[in-house]
Amino acid sequence: MQYSITHNLELALLVLFVGIVFGSFINAFVWRFRINSEVSANKKDKDLSILTGRSMCPKCRHILGPMDLIPIISWVFLRGKCRYCHQKISLQYPLVEFITGLISLIYYIEWATLSSLPSYIIFSLALFVLYGLIILVIYDIKWYILPTQVIYFLFLLGIIYQVLSIKFGNHPSSLLQLILGTIIGGGIFYILYVISGGKWIGGGDVRLGFLLGFLLGSSTNSLLLIFFASLIGTMVSVLFIFLKKTTVKSLIPFGPFLIVSYIIIQLFGSTIILWAKNHYLII
Repeated sequence: MQYSITHNLELALLVLFVGIVFGSFINAFVWRFRINSEVSANKKDKDLSILTGRSMCPKCRHILGPMDLIPIISWVFLRGKCRYCHQKISLQYPLVEFITGLISLIYYIEWATLSSLPSYIIFSLALFVLYGLIILVIYDIKWYILPTQVIYFLFLLGIIYQVLSIKFGNHPSSLLQLILGTIIGGGIFYILYVISGGKWIGGGDVRLGFLLGFLLGSSTNSLLLIFFASLIGTMVSVLFIFLKKTTVKSLIPFGPFLIVSYIIIQLFGSTIILWAKNHYLII
């Protein structure tokens, strides 16, 4: 038993570390993707390549050394400033690294037992999807855009994830539920988009709804997705209005609320549904 506990602790720490490292990559990806999306193909800077470009300060673009690249720690010891130009580096960087690591750890704690190669692969795919969704959260908050390329890439990962989950997962989705979950997840938003001519909700939110409905893989989960996203969105909007951070007419991105809702259901959906059934609610 002691070996099992030690092994689980080591794996948990590894997942936490990997999550923090990917949080650092997410920050770099968002910055580089935004810059590259603003210039034409023939003007792209090779130094800003997402795959081959070296890490640099987002302010002065000085190439960073090894001691500048330690997630969270480097930002703290440098007091949130670049070592070279001394300009402030956004709190976003350590915050995203910390949150990504923390959610990765919670995923591991709440996930089904990892006892076979397929289960490890399914769990890893779920994490990669999570990291892609965090990219979308940051992008939507900063620029009110949900990049289509990222969503489509996550669809590809999601197809692999669902195929393996149906074949090897402990709680596989049926093909019918997968289709219903996808239709409900994005269909309601598509109807709103068509009726309003894109004024109530954006096309990116519609695509994201289809993606999250597909990933959750059931009609019940998709309904919960819409319910929690609307609830969280309303609560945050009211809070921001109360704090005078925004007004009733202000534009608030809906994508982050959908993704937070997805994470809640991915982690605790079964518990929520069981609680509802035990309290005589029909789901």
